[in-house]
Amino acid sequence: MNNRNPPAPDQQDAEMAEEGESIASFVTRHAPPKLDGASNYRRWAKNMEMVLLRMKAWELTTQPLPPEAERTEAWKRKNNLARSDIHLNCTPEQQDLIEDATTTYDSWKILRHEYNNPTEHKAFSLGGWVFWPSQQQLTRVFGLSVIA
Repeated sequence: MNNRNPPAPDQQDAEMAEEGESIASFVTRHAPPKLDGASNYRRWAKNMEMVLLRMKAWELTTQPLPPEAERTEAWKRKNNLARSDIHLNCTPEQQDLIEDATTTYDSWKILRHEYNNPTEHKAFSLGGWVFWPSQQQLTRVFGLSVIA
């Protein structure tokens, strides 16, 4: 008879993900809604951050491709799992944007650049009116160029 206690759920999830559990089942249990464009990017990005943190892969979104000597089999496996999670949590239109990305960092950077436009979240006040112009509106109305 085995006297070993089963691992706690969080520990079990981490072990299963590290062992390659059916990663598909791990992600399905924790998957955010699919990215469908700018309308849900911010929520999607935060949810994907949580998934990648749980998989201990978040740092791959902030670190460009390491030198060849540092690309171990473990790094390659983690990169491929994280990159596939990002890809699978996008609608086909967004998947087209990142289909040629070879690293998690590149996939994340492409989507962030495409959908996280900080100018859309800044408020301006003119004559008592408050509005949140897009970059296109700033250019059209005021002749301003905004560099993100």
